[in-house]
Parts: sequence; C-alpha cells; structure tokens
Amino acid sequence: MAFSLKPHVVKKKEGGEGAILARVSPYVRLMAEGGPPIFIQHGAFYTEGGQSMKRADLPDWFEEELKKMTPLARRECGLDK
Repeated sequence: MAFSLKPHVVKKKEGGEGAILARVSPYVRLMAEGGPPIFIQHGAFYTEGGQSMKRADLPDWFEEELKKMTPLARRECGLDK
C-alpha cells in the first residue's frame, strides 16, 4: 500500500447521502534535530517526499526515537501486530 498523509478514507453511503469511514491508515512522523523526518505507515518507512525506505537505510537517530513511541502508536502504524 502506498504512503498517504490522508489517514481517514471515507466513501459515500448507498443512496448518495452522507459518507462513512471506510478505513483508517494512521501514520507516525519521527524526526530528530538536524535530520529529515521519517514517516511510518502500514509498517513501512517513508521519506518526507513519500519514497519508501529500507530499515537498514534509516538514519542513526531513528531507533532511539522509535523507542519513545507507545505500544499503541507502534501497533497503529503497523510496526507491532
């Protein structure tokens, strides 16, 4: 699934009146001083421009910032199942 800064996906109700929430795709934005942000969505890592990154290519500060996340936030962005 591609990275999206729109975490709520809605669709029109049958009959065309109103909308319902179809799915939620939460993301997390991590950054440290002096470094560009890294986004996490569906357990994958992305640059600010939306390009996918391998975990091995993440900046040195990333793992330390990842430790600061709550278990709920980790689950919601797809890191912990």
